[in-house]
Amino acid sequence: MPLVPPHDAEDPAGATSPAGGGRRTACWDLPAEPSIVRKARELTRTTLLGWGHPRLIGDVVLMVDELVANAVTHGRPPVRLSLRLEPRPAPGHAVVVGEVTDGDPRLPEVREADHLGEGGRGLWIVRHLADEFGVRPTPQGKAVWFALAVHAGPSGERPGR
Repeated sequence: MPLVPPHDAEDPAGATSPAGGGRRTACWDLPAEPSIVRKARELTRTTLLGWGHPRLIGDVVLMVDELVANAVTHGRPPVRLSLRLEPRPAPGHAVVVGEVTDGDPRLPEVREADHLGEGGRGLWIVRHLADEFGVRPTPQGKAVWFALAVHAGPSGERPGR
């Protein structure tokens, strides 16, 4: 059972908003050019700091980097990055969901990492860092998403890590 059912983000480009019950969303429409990968990392880092989850920055920024790079390299415009923080029923528990959509309907496949190769590790990395990971078709192309469970306890660490 998914931590969070993946869905298309409906927020306007560049929006960061709190929603009912502590849910937060941030979405950006990105130009499909290699230089945007760095900007996506910066946006993700700033968003997680603003949401009070600095310990997630390493894993989430790496996964966003891989997904945006894949969308720019292998997909087609438009490219959109969406981040969501969704509270869970247990106090202090939440899920961070990252999703990158692009206009290419071809669904990617996770390959085993070639440790000597220069590429081909992106989805493998995401699959191994995320608690959940998936790919789905959208009316405009495809979405690749990940979910991480978080606990806002004293250590701020993810459960089971």
